Amino acid sequence: MKPRLLHRIATGGFGDPLNHYAHSGAWFKGRLLIGTSRANLQFLQLGRLKVDIPHWPVNYLGENYSFDFEESVAPAEIWSLRQNHSNKFEIARVYQSPYHPFSTSTSAFRSEISYRSMCTFKDSGLDRALFVATTSRSEGDGPDILVSYDGVTFDRLPKVSVYGEEPVTGSPRVSSIRNLIQFDNLLITCGTGGSKGNINHSMNSIIYASESPESGRWASINGDGFGPPPEYFCVFSICKHNGSLYAGTAGINGFSLFKGTRTGRLDFHWELVVNNGAGRGKLNQGIVSMCSFNEFLYIGTGIQSGGYDRMHGVGPAAFELLRMNPDHSIELIVGSDREGQISRSGYGPGFSNPFNAYLWKMESHGDYLYVGTLDTSIFSMFTSKDKLSMYSAEGLSRSNIIEWLSSSGGADLRRSKDGLVWETISSNGLGNFYNYGVRTLVSNGKQLFVGTANPFGPMIWNSESQAYETNQLCGAEIFMI
Repeated sequence: MKPRLLHRIATGGFGDPLNHYAHSGAWFKGRLLIGTSRANLQFLQLGRLKVDIPHWPVNYLGENYSFDFEESVAPAEIWSLRQNHSNKFEIARVYQSPYHPFSTSTSAFRSEISYRSMCTFKDSGLDRALFVATTSRSEGDGPDILVSYDGVTFDRLPKVSVYGEEPVTGSPRVSSIRNLIQFDNLLITCGTGGSKGNINHSMNSIIYASESPESGRWASINGDGFGPPPEYFCVFSICKHNGSLYAGTAGINGFSLFKGTRTGRLDFHWELVVNNGAGRGKLNQGIVSMCSFNEFLYIGTGIQSGGYDRMHGVGPAAFELLRMNPDHSIELIVGSDREGQISRSGYGPGFSNPFNAYLWKMESHGDYLYVGTLDTSIFSMFTSKDKLSMYSAEGLSRSNIIEWLSSSGGADLRRSKDGLVWETISSNGLGNFYNYGVRTLVSNGKQLFVGTANPFGPMIWNSESQAYETNQLCGAEIFMI
């Protein structure tokens, strides 16, 4: 870790340890806005995720949709961080998920548990509006898009809908929007997640565009999508690069990458650039992140559910980093050597770390491309002795594991000027190995902000005391470079 680069400006979930993820972020009108995701591991437990863990890592916080749960656990939040004249950050909560209109006096529930994406929409280079997309509750009517014109007050827009048709995101299958980007005068989005815990399975690959999101009028710009599931679970990432729109999918046989060229007001021509996970197949299940840097489009991959998709029997495996050249050829930058492809950086998958499951975020800032990972090594603290024995680690005590995690557990943050030589800023969660992911990277041109994912609390299981104990190091953190 290079402390000279990193300045911690917020910790502990902004004072609420259930703000587990800095799930989205944007720079808007002189302030950093962060959208949180709530009680991530608790919600996974309620969804009965099938994992081989003898004791769930975090404490039970109550029954989903109960009054106490909805009041204090469920509501996602938006936070504002603004630097004052003394260069200190004024930090304030500016929005909290309201109760859903379907709520009743006997069955009340919040509208959303996460603000999964943000987009600063500009006119002539000036900030016009901030759009925020949500992850809705299973009992709700699908995800929403919020809008703010000042970074302080937020309004809920009409549901995403196609001209003349009923809202498509009202379908019970779609519950989460992962992508919001500006392309020329259009706001672009798609439904990524589905209800009942299928956070990356919308089971459609339709991309929508609007010239006026406030009107609720949207149109599909790729017809009925790129193809049916399970070949295409969803469109997982969208990126603008060299005047074109690129869409990265997730699917049973690996990701596909499509190039969209605008041919009319709401018309795009789509071209398949690469499929079959760029030769790695299902182990490159989805494109988790993309970034335009210099003349290249960088592509970060991952397998859902932390690198091991138990639903489809894929993995475990670490991510790859690839890049698309101007002629659309694909280079392997970090990953597994295979026929016709050799890792140009010399790193194997996950920067040669098998626990690096996703290349979660990328951002161009200054002369560098910054990348952040999801590292799942912390789950060794909660793994059964039988499972540890598979790795000849059954003799490790909890203190042994914590010592190892302190040096190399937690998310990586790296940067490169050319995509080939990588400088490690941190390989231990930015000094807190409970920060298992870098979930948000936001550049305002002068500063880079880093938001973490840290769902390990408010209490975690201690295998030696056989009890749940308070973890003072849980909750999302924000750093500045």
